[in-house]
Amino acid sequence: MPPNQDMKTIPASGLDLNEQIQESETQLRICCYGSSSPKTLQKYINDAYTLGYILCKRGHICVNGAGEHGCMGAMNLGMEETDGTGKVVGVIHEMFIKDRDRGICSRSSNSSNRNSSDNNGNSSKRKSLWFEGCAPVFKNCKSSELIVVGGDSLQQRKKKLVENIDALIVMPGGPGTFDELWEMACAKQIGLIDYPIVCVNIDGYYDPFYSMLQRAHKDQFLYKHPDEILQFESNSKKAIDFIESFVARKKNAEAGTVDSSRNSDVVKQNIVRRTSFMKRMMSTMNVSISFGSCKDEEDLGKGNIFLMLGVVFTAGLALGSITPLNRR
Repeated sequence: MPPNQDMKTIPASGLDLNEQIQESETQLRICCYGSSSPKTLQKYINDAYTLGYILCKRGHICVNGAGEHGCMGAMNLGMEETDGTGKVVGVIHEMFIKDRDRGICSRSSNSSNRNSSDNNGNSSKRKSLWFEGCAPVFKNCKSSELIVVGGDSLQQRKKKLVENIDALIVMPGGPGTFDELWEMACAKQIGLIDYPIVCVNIDGYYDPFYSMLQRAHKDQFLYKHPDEILQFESNSKKAIDFIESFVARKKNAEAGTVDSSRNSDVVKQNIVRRTSFMKRMMSTMNVSISFGSCKDEEDLGKGNIFLMLGVVFTAGLALGSITPLNRR
């Protein structure tokens, strides 16, 4: 194992382990994506450890792909090495169930319980099964849960990872992480989900993603502004802080909406009456005489009569002024 993958010597990046971390008032179920490669750089490993450590200390549920390497393994180790009240949930595909004694993969439909008995009732054989690349926390920690899914692809696993979650945190990773991130970004922009998606943008790793969203928004390919789709934070602690604040604001806003709706059973509307036809005509003709408001068709008819009389009277005055001139 490379030196940068010595998980037992990982310090929590930017975190004082002796610092008192307060438990959150509300337990959140947070899915965390990230690399599973043993070649993951140490700076990403450190921050992923911090992610798992803080989530557990604050009493949250961390849902991830159950891997033992990369960001995934580091966050699982961070969860394991704390005495917090949090819980870690791993979601793994049955194709990774492995009988290490026989060196073969098992694809039994009963693989959702690795200690379950087979069709002959033989449970001892199932006990020898474990999961290739699965983090030790799912063996050693009582506050862990391992969910096994089936199917011919990883779609069922991806669906289970985000089931009933309150937020999504995305650590640096490769194409698999990109695929998961863009799928959820798509779901967010078309309104299928409304929870926050936070990219942990260590050393600008996700800057190109932000630039792509900005370009797509500029070229009118998005239904929402990029800031409504993805949030970018420089480290995992800030990502958790953002999510907790977001959920608290949403909760308060929903409570405020309920309270205000109780007082809005009767909505008063100020109906503005349109200026009468006659007044608009008089204004156009610059006539200072007011005939009052025409409230109905009868008034409108009377107004038309007055208008005609006014025109005749004005014409008479004009003729009277012209006639003497002609006589001269």
